[in-house]
Amino acid sequence: MIQGFRPGALDRLGFSPDEIARLRPGIVCVWLCAFGPAGPWAGRRGFDSLVQTATGFNAEEGTAAGSGPKELPCQALDHATGHLMAFAAMMARLRQAREGGSWLVRASLAQTGRWIAGFGRKKRFEGAQFTAAEIDAVCETRATPRGSVRAVCHAARLADTPAAWVPADY
Repeated sequence: MIQGFRPGALDRLGFSPDEIARLRPGIVCVWLCAFGPAGPWAGRRGFDSLVQTATGFNAEEGTAAGSGPKELPCQALDHATGHLMAFAAMMARLRQAREGGSWLVRASLAQTGRWIAGFGRKKRFEGAQFTAAEIDAVCETRATPRGSVRAVCHAARLADTPAAWVPADY
């Protein structure tokens, strides 16, 4: 079971992790929230952009861009947390298969942000220039029903099953 409500929200409806495990022994529960299961902000609602602001990502991006607060160019906390949750759910399921019992995984956007921030920042490149050939080397163009799309090539390089994206029919 995967849910993304504030801590305690489902508990009040009779769906705490303990109650769910009692109703369905052997279940793997993955609990997501914005700011973590404990602490002064645990009960706050939130989503990626709000957590970016609250944790200082927007201020850092603004400093790097030489402007005021600026959002990341993607919902990095949502994406990274989703991948971490999927991995954690698979690991919990593996442990459940080997050891039995029910398992609870907790994830928060703020903790993922803290983890990402721990990698440090690359210093801003002043005046970085790339030639057209350097850009072309990492891009590909595909025909779609709505015209050509140019995009960065997939990073994977596989001999037998080349990685590629196939445009969907719209």
